[in-house]
Amino acid sequence: TIIASHSSVRAIADHPRNMSNRMIKALAKNGGVLQINFYPGYIDPEIVKQGKELRPKLDEIAEKFADEPEKASAARREVYREMREQREGGSPATWVIEHIEHVIELVGPEYVGLGADWDGVPEMPEGLDDVSRVGWITEELLRRGHSEETVKGVLGGNLLRVMEEVEAVAAENAAEV
Repeated sequence: TIIASHSSVRAIADHPRNMSNRMIKALAKNGGVLQINFYPGYIDPEIVKQGKELRPKLDEIAEKFADEPEKASAARREVYREMREQREGGSPATWVIEHIEHVIELVGPEYVGLGADWDGVPEMPEGLDDVSRVGWITEELLRRGHSEETVKGVLGGNLLRVMEEVEAVAAENAAEV
């Protein structure tokens, strides 16, 4: 059993980091969990499209600063800052819910969770700036008719299930040694 800790749904936002429906079905078949990343560059189709258009510029930065990772990182941040300034407003938080609901509809509620990445991406969807906003996800899923059991699973129960399964297998293997 595995988790895809910082992925999302490719059928919604065509980013190579995201999982295709076929991949999601295989993950679920093996009892895994797809944890939805909140980064707009992975979940918002318009921003994913902008990112693809920026690929040549980002590749140029990677080549120019191949031996200077700090300068490369600063240059990439500047490109992303410029991209954000060109957009009208930020990415709506509802994209997170759309990705969650896609997984629920495709394979069931026990195979999806949150992989926010608050400390590793340059921006978050509007209204999901930090962990204090997880309550909004709870409210929105309930408002859309999902059960409390489903919401608890999405918020961490599904991940805990996988961790318990992994611990059980580890204990069995340790006993055999």
